[in-house]
Amino acid sequence: LDDQAGDDAWFMEWIVVSSAPLVLSAVAPASIVASGTTGVLYHFTIGEDSLAFKRGSQFPLVFADFAPGSHLFRLELFNNPPTGTYSFTIDGEVVDAGEAEAFYPTDDSFIVFGAKAATEDNVTSWDYVRFGRIPDPGSGDMTGDGLLDLEDFRFFLECIDASGPETATLGGCLFADMNLDGDVDFHDFGLFQRVFTGSE
Repeated sequence: LDDQAGDDAWFMEWIVVSSAPLVLSAVAPASIVASGTTGVLYHFTIGEDSLAFKRGSQFPLVFADFAPGSHLFRLELFNNPPTGTYSFTIDGEVVDAGEAEAFYPTDDSFIVFGAKAATEDNVTSWDYVRFGRIPDPGSGDMTGDGLLDLEDFRFFLECIDASGPETATLGGCLFADMNLDGDVDFHDFGLFQRVFTGSE
């Protein structure tokens, strides 16, 4: 994350699916951690239908329940040194938000994710993990790297697949709502095509 150190607005987003229950003592069945050499700031332990969210050492754990299946998890950080604020959503619904314990990311930050333990037979799989600068709404830059390329198009297709009222509230779909009308549809796709840069 060296090139993202000090970003004013940063996100981490992922999809993970598991058939196993949440077991905190084993950090199971899956976890994702935004950390650094100075300590853990954002730690998620995720099971089939629930998760535990640790927001640094000063705050208690946050628990959230959800239906088994595929869900979009997103952490957004709005940095105003020395701390800032965070917002954590599942499928666009805010689960927790508040003051951050510390600034993140810094030049010693990293992300670790995986299936950490098996307390019973299960299937746990990651669809993707992505992170970066939060781009401008309606920019089409789904990955926050300043380009509009095939990587952005992949995530744009996810948003258009979920098309309908309030689509833009689903995680990164705010950036696919090119005409800022609250949904992602073929009008937005036409605008996306006009600004598509490809890889540079």
